[in-house]
Amino acid sequence: MCSSKLFFIYIILSVFLISCMAVGPAFQKEQRVDKYGIVYIYRPVNLFGSALEFPIYAKKTKLLSINTGGYTSIYVTPQRLLLFFSQKWGELSSSEHDAFILEVHEGQEYYIKVEARLANQPPGIKLMDKTIGEKEIIKTKYQEPALKYIEG
Repeated sequence: MCSSKLFFIYIILSVFLISCMAVGPAFQKEQRVDKYGIVYIYRPVNLFGSALEFPIYAKKTKLLSINTGGYTSIYVTPQRLLLFFSQKWGELSSSEHDAFILEVHEGQEYYIKVEARLANQPPGIKLMDKTIGEKEIIKTKYQEPALKYIEG
């Protein structure tokens, strides 16, 4: 009796966690475009914090809410790109976000990793070494951003 209850709870939790994961196409490297750098933002699969979505903003526009196991890619003209990452639902709040500044150069690729932290804290954000980022991002699924191109 007890094992059947535990099994039922396990099934319910599994369905809930799977429903929080990104479901798009598998990772595919973007083609280079003249005058742009490519920024990949990804969130590896991790059960810790998997039910949380992290809204990502650039140029005062919400790009997307990245799910666990998800990634997005954006083309950016050379500039100091300011990204905001939030763990709160709804609008961006200046007291509940992490800002991340990335110096983007033409023809370069950047891999930004987003990870869950403790409750009521913004996500952990790291610029990854290209070889590590390429290895980790292949396990993620694509999520369409609101802006595919960001101009300076």
